[in-house]
Amino acid sequence: MIKQGKGGKIVCVTSQADFIAINKHVGYTMSKAALVGMIKVCALEWAEYGRNLNGVAPTVVNTYMGDKAWQGKVKTDMIEAIPAHRFAEPDEIAAAILFLSCDESNMITGEDLVVDGGFTIK
Repeated sequence: MIKQGKGGKIVCVTSQADFIAINKHVGYTMSKAALVGMIKVCALEWAEYGRNLNGVAPTVVNTYMGDKAWQGKVKTDMIEAIPAHRFAEPDEIAAAILFLSCDESNMITGEDLVVDGGFTIK
């Protein structure tokens, strides 16, 4: 991308778990927090080349993986803890990624956009 000299966008999928503790998710949280650190450093280093690097941090998303990981009481407790009282839909996460990929977000770099129905505002 740098050799091409045309700017560019990179959007990584992170997680709300990159900055809050979720029980029994130490490995997942550790990897996502490391990803956010990489986003910030790369955004700083690549800004002079017109590159934007950001993350999108979803809550639990209604996907096959989300269904497998969140079942029964754990699921109902998590949905209750989200002010929107639901998990995210895949198209809501895709919309955030699309926004960070377009020219209207050119002044946003090194950020981790939270898409969590208000879970982390408490």
